[in-house]
Amino acid sequence: MNHEWNILEVYEWFQKNKSILLTESFPFYFEDEKCIANCRDILYEKNDFKDLNEEIEYYDRAENYFSNHYFKLKGTDIPMLFIGLKDNNGEISWFDDNKKEYCYFSFNMDYFIKSTQEEFTEVFNKWLNSQSKNPKALKRIKEIEQSYT
Repeated sequence: MNHEWNILEVYEWFQKNKSILLTESFPFYFEDEKCIANCRDILYEKNDFKDLNEEIEYYDRAENYFSNHYFKLKGTDIPMLFIGLKDNNGEISWFDDNKKEYCYFSFNMDYFIKSTQEEFTEVFNKWLNSQSKNPKALKRIKEIEQSYT
């Protein structure tokens, strides 16, 4: 499988959300163990509200969480990914259309954030020191860093 991703899109998402990913736990409870992607789909199926205010508050709460924990690369066939803290572990989850099932992977969120930041730094330093550096890309990296620091 060969993918070409816009690394600056990934970097911007990461910079914007890394502190939230480290601190915000999944705020919804499900009796059965379900991954975040599965919980999201169940949450958005709810339709038995006592009134409009309850419905608005419910969807606002869901949207506030998922807007920071959702990742999708535009123009790719990569599934919607949901990344967050659940049960004190990092989790990335998605629905696999081929298998028709939810999939997830648990990991150490602190390590993920630290190592991902180090990888970005290494890649961007190589760009900065290369003969073929792209001034527009380097300018965009600085803009992203200034926006989210």
